Amino acid sequence: MASVVPRGLDYILYFDNWFCSVDLQVVLKKAGISSVGTVREARLKGCKLPSDKELKKKERGSYVEMETTFEGVSLRAVKWFDNRPVTLLSTFASASPENTVKRFDKKTRTSVSITRPSIVGVYNECMGGVDLMDMLVALYRINLRSKKWYRRLFFHLLDVVIVNCWLLYRRGATAAKVPRNQQMTLLLFKAETACVLKQQGKVSTPSRRRPLAPSKIENELQAKKRRGPAALVPCKEIRLDTIDHLPMFSPKKGRCKYPNCTGITRVMCRKCNVHLCFTPEKECIYRFHTTP
Repeated sequence: MASVVPRGLDYILYFDNWFCSVDLQVVLKKAGISSVGTVREARLKGCKLPSDKELKKKERGSYVEMETTFEGVSLRAVKWFDNRPVTLLSTFASASPENTVKRFDKKTRTSVSITRPSIVGVYNECMGGVDLMDMLVALYRINLRSKKWYRRLFFHLLDVVIVNCWLLYRRGATAAKVPRNQQMTLLLFKAETACVLKQQGKVSTPSRRRPLAPSKIENELQAKKRRGPAALVPCKEIRLDTIDHLPMFSPKKGRCKYPNCTGITRVMCRKCNVHLCFTPEKECIYRFHTTP
């Protein structure tokens, strides 16, 4: 991942304790790239920091800093006690200058000021992207048990790809001035993606009839979705793929899902699983699958 970062231009890499280690930071520094990240104490190569229990005995905001030189590279490790102890390692940042931050004290039920090392502020300033990714992936993780390690890796990569695609979708929608409340949530985006991947590519039965002129049907369908509990209307990619949209009869009647149609019918689309009129007077099932 760091191979695309220009060397010798004072770029800084931020990472969490999954990646951070002394060896990695030394290699990056020798390549002209500074770095900072939270680190697991077992990776500090004999650095004797106070234990969590010892640090908790001190007041909140206490910290310990240790400095060393490894293979010609200066490293600083800082262990700070906030809600819990956290350890950071850097090739450029240190504990000074200190600053103060507000924290809520559960005992006194008030906000108090505590000391915060400079390295913590530097890390928090630019680390939001990785932490945000972890949080979004954890919200709707693919939880399929498997004894094969590579399957879990594949599912995790799939989660990461979907989250990245959703973030790009949100960026594009925001740039297009789409209101936030009209943008798809991550859960809906993931469900729509799964639905499209599942249903696209079935046996094709393309219509020979000439399609109608484009209209505002997609906007009207979205508005119809928001009116209340109803059958799920398929997304545009499935609705217009001209594949396997065959009529079938349902034992129960239902309201036609074509916009501006209030008819009651027993006919359903076999693929979309929604009621649509199919009579000599109304061909909603055709218009539903051909009008953008």
